Order: sequence, then C-alpha cells, then structure tokens
Amino acid sequence: MENRRPRLSLVQRIAWNTSSQVGGRLASLAVGLVATILVTHHLGVPGFGDVTAVVVYISLFSVFFDLGIPTLVVRDLSRGEVDAEELIGQTLALRLLLGLGVAVVAGLLALAIYPGADDRQIRLGILLALPMIVFGAASSTLATLFQARLKMARLAVAELISQATAAGLIALAVTHGRGFYAVVGAYVIGNLVYAVLALGFFTRLARISLRMERTVWARILRQSLPLGISLVLLTIYFRLDAFLLSLLKGSHDVGIYGIAFRFAEMLAPLALFATSSVFPVISASTSEAERPLLLRALQRTFDVIVVAAVPVVAGTLAVAPQIVHFLAPESFDAASEPLRIVIVGTGFSFLSTFYAYAVVAFDRQRDAIWLYAATLVFNLVLNLALIPSYGYLAAAWVATVSEILIFIGLAVLTRRFVGFLPRPAVALRAIVAGAVMFGVVYPLDIRLPFAIVIGAAVYGTCIALLRVPRKIELRELLAR
Repeated sequence: MENRRPRLSLVQRIAWNTSSQVGGRLASLAVGLVATILVTHHLGVPGFGDVTAVVVYISLFSVFFDLGIPTLVVRDLSRGEVDAEELIGQTLALRLLLGLGVAVVAGLLALAIYPGADDRQIRLGILLALPMIVFGAASSTLATLFQARLKMARLAVAELISQATAAGLIALAVTHGRGFYAVVGAYVIGNLVYAVLALGFFTRLARISLRMERTVWARILRQSLPLGISLVLLTIYFRLDAFLLSLLKGSHDVGIYGIAFRFAEMLAPLALFATSSVFPVISASTSEAERPLLLRALQRTFDVIVVAAVPVVAGTLAVAPQIVHFLAPESFDAASEPLRIVIVGTGFSFLSTFYAYAVVAFDRQRDAIWLYAATLVFNLVLNLALIPSYGYLAAAWVATVSEILIFIGLAVLTRRFVGFLPRPAVALRAIVAGAVMFGVVYPLDIRLPFAIVIGAAVYGTCIALLRVPRKIELRELLAR
C-alpha cells in the first residue's frame, strides 16, 4: 500500500501558516535587532539617523507602485475565480514597470529634497538604495500566491535568510571599518536575496511568465485604485513623522526617534501574519449564508491579536530604557521616552491591520479613503506645527494619536459594513494580565533578558488564572 503524506485540514493549514510566520518573524526580529545594535554602535546617533532617513524615504515611494494590488490579487486567488499563473504574470510585469518608474522619480526628487552639502550622505544613500523599490515589487507580487495558498512558511524562511545576510554584511562592514554606505548596501543586498529566494520558491508552485496586456492592466489598476489611494495615504502618514524630522530637525533627532521607529516597524508584521492567514478564508466567506462563520472567525482573530499585542505594549512601556540600552550606546538614552509613546500607537496599529483586511474583504476600501486622508492632514498639520519646537517627542505623540484615529475609524467602518462588533471578554482579561505584568516588571531595575522572562511568566500566569485559552482553537470556527 502506498504511503501518502496526510493532507492538512484548513484549520491546520491556517494554524501552521500563522505560527510559521510568527516564528520566522521572531527569528528575523532577533537578527534585525542584532543589525540595529551594530549600526547604532558603529555609526552613532547622526549616522543611524541618516540610515533611518534613507529607509523611510525608500519605503515612502515603494507604496506608489504597490497601489494595493497584492491584497486584491490574494482576494481574487482565494475566491478561485481566476487563473493564478495568468493573473500573477500580468501583475508582476505591471508592478515591475511601475517599480522602475517610481525608482527613477524617487531618485530625481531626492536630489531636490536633499540638495545641500549637509544632506549629501542621505542623498547618496537614497540613490544607492533605489533598487530596493524594484526588488520589493517582485517579491511582494510573488508572495500573493503563497498567501492565497496558505504557504507563507516558505517566505518566512526567505525573510530570515535575507535578514541574516544583511546583518552579516553589516558585521563585516563594522569589522573592516566601513561606514554609512556599506550599511545601506547591506540592506540592499538583503532585499535582493529575499526577492531571489521568493522567485525560487514560487517556481516550485507555479510557472512564471511575464504577460503584458493593456486591457488586463487597466482592469487591475481600476479595481485597485481605491485601495491604492488608501495605502498611499496610510503609508505617507505612517512615515511622515520621520521624514519631516529629517527635514526640520536633522540627523540627531531622526537618530533618537529612529530607535522607536525601527522597533515599531519590526513589530508591525506580527499582526499582519495572523490577519493575512485568515484573509483568504474571510474573502471566501462574505455571503449571507456564511456570515456566522465569518463573524466567529473575525472574533477569534481579534482575540488572538489582542492577547499577543498586550504583552508587547505593556512590556515595552515597562522596560523601554533597558530596550534602548540593549540596542544602542548611552548617546541614545533619550530614545526611551519616544519609544514608550510610539509603542502605544503600535498596539492600536495591530488592530487597525485586522480591521483594514476585513474592510478589503468586503470590497469597501473606497469608504476608508476619507479616513486615511483626514488622518494624513491631521498628521501633517500637527507635525509641521510641533516638530520645530518639540522635535522627536512631537513626532512620537502625533504618530500615536494618528494610529488611534485610524483604529477608531476602521472599527466603525467594520461595524457598519461587515456587521462585526467584537466581544470584549478576552480583550479585557488580556489587558488586566498586561497591567499586572507592568506593575511587577516596571519597578525592577534588572537586565532586559531577566525582565522579559519575568514579564512573560507573570503574563502567562495571569492569562491562565483568568481562564484565557492558551491556544485559541480555530477548529470550532472554521469546521463545517
């Protein structure tokens, strides 16, 4: 009798898809933290500020070719109404072309935005980093098939390898006395490695063939434009604080703020993994007949995100100085205050990510445009008014308040169009557990590893005592 490998159920695939991404992201986060430690100690506050300015600039322009296309591709692939190879071939060709055009525009604008002699390092760093835009166009397009088929574990491996490559090159730069440009080059090569690995993994699932049909491209752009506008507005407001800091205050303020910014940036994908794993299921369950299943899936995903986010926020609030000391030398000590402010906004962004995917699943992304536009105006006006006087602290507060506004707005839209209002039972218990953890850890003047162990033990004990399930079962939500 032929031995066959047992096929995983949908529940098992979602659980594996999420856990592998989270595990891979935690490993990548650890490697990324090592890279941050090397850069902060090697380049100091101004140098790290310039690196942060380059990364922020590149990520700002990357969204202009993104246009929300990957999210809609995943939605269409999940519904099984399109040919995967055809759709991805068309999308990849379109996004590579858009990526090349955006890279050229970004390079020309960098020459105008950072024209002075004092900005030379940032200006040249941006020009060196422009290929990251094209690499991102390729890898994010290829990732759609993995997400739709719940096979993101492979990309988690690719991300870890790419992060390790960048960190290794940075370590070589440090040991050989290389400076700013070697560090930026290391990040560029890391992005290239990720794109190459994504391509290699993709060819094991499907054939890849660039296809160029203007009618198909027009349809893709037409469908994605509302979401694309929302993502452009959302990304601009998320990056605007660091960008304006680089223009209005200089490298030192960006360097101090960069610790909080980079730390929050590395944590953000954790919420994305849980939501993106369930997104294909949500997209395929939007009919009235499947509404009970959908609402249960949304509730459990909400609970998972809250239970995961609370210890991150509470723990960072408690040990922010230790985190800064772990990541950077004493010259960065002031970074603990903006880190505490920004981490609160990061917690709300976890839930905003969840709500945003629910809105897209129901094709209501047009209704979110006004929300992102209003938040962007709010963010821009306050940053311009406050950064000249209050520097990185103003940027941190404006960023956090903006995240709260986005969270409230998306929650209202989800309630209106999806009919989902989360039950607070699990969330309230998680908040109580987080408060207890903060109360225990905050007074302790101990090293970061010990604080993490104690905090995790306290939070886990409280979660158990409050009868919050250690593992939220998806089987009861998705079983037919």
